[in-house]
Amino acid sequence: MPLPEKKRGKPKKGKSYLLLERLDIKRDQVLAFLTNFQIPFSNNQGEQDIRMVKTQQKISGTFRSWLGAKQFCNIRSYISTARKYQMIAFQALWDAFMGKALMPTSP
Repeated sequence: MPLPEKKRGKPKKGKSYLLLERLDIKRDQVLAFLTNFQIPFSNNQGEQDIRMVKTQQKISGTFRSWLGAKQFCNIRSYISTARKYQMIAFQALWDAFMGKALMPTSP
């Protein structure tokens, strides 16, 4: 019976080990939100915005029409933008209905 071939070089590292290694190397960047409160815990705003739509679908089953889904997304987008500018969501909506819509300027 022949002996099994030995592989040359270092053994391959697993995906979880590589992730752990990257997190360790970039520890200061990963944990920056703990010391600088201007940095959000998560930078995935798109995922957070979609989560609300999925929750709404789960509660009501679905949107009744494409127009209703589009209007819901427009309102949620407006509220998300207002929050980015440290505005109170209700006040931003009130101002919009009163004709003073939020018009953010780029820095």
